[in-house]
Amino acid sequence: GDLTVSRLIEMVDNNRADQLHTLRHSLHHLNDRILHIRNQNALLLNKSREYIHKTLEMLSRIGKPAPGYTAAGAEQQGLHVALDRRI
Repeated sequence: GDLTVSRLIEMVDNNRADQLHTLRHSLHHLNDRILHIRNQNALLLNKSREYIHKTLEMLSRIGKPAPGYTAAGAEQQGLHVALDRRI
């Protein structure tokens, strides 16, 4: 079978076993912290993407005339885009 820390602990003397217990605990703790931070980073990245998307959306609307009619009753025409989002 696979050689795990638990199996190694069973094979070594008490002094080494205590060290391995400590190392195993440290590794579990570090792994938990890494997972937590990774999840936080994913959340922050998604929030940043949302903010960028909303900002670009708002910037692309700057200068667009409000839909409606002119004083003469004609529909307003024209589109003034402040930001071209094409890549």
